[in-house]
Amino acid sequence: MKLTLDKLPVGTIGRVMNVNGGGDSITRLMEMGLVAGSLVKVERVSPLGCPMAIRLKGTSIAIRRLDAQEVLLEPSPA
Repeated sequence: MKLTLDKLPVGTIGRVMNVNGGGDSITRLMEMGLVAGSLVKVERVSPLGCPMAIRLKGTSIAIRRLDAQEVLLEPSPA
């Protein structure tokens, strides 16, 4: 089952399959390690859904919902 990062429930870990789109914000996320094969965990989501905090390679970062919609992943049982 594949879904986008913005749909991953809080506390759930997923494995990145693909990062779509372009632009500076997507490029920046990929430079920080949000690339195919990496594990990401949703830590928090603001009440209105944007931004959301994710844990990636031991670091917490905040991303916009629009950017999270461009990250395709599959839930990981880990």
